[in-house]
Amino acid sequence: MDVLAGGSGPRGEALDCRRLVRRGGLGNSPHPPADLAEIVRLYGLRPWIEQGYKQIKDELS
Repeated sequence: MDVLAGGSGPRGEALDCRRLVRRGGLGNSPHPPADLAEIVRLYGLRPWIEQGYKQIKDELS
């Protein structure tokens, strides 16, 4: 799979992530850009959150 392909579009064509970024325009966001350390920190929380969610779901069902 091409690294730049982000999947397929509604008509089955490959999506180019660079085009999507340019079209949407990152400058239009009211949120400040996150640095890499913050992204890695937040992504590291994901397994912990998913595990807690599964435990609660199992207890309630």
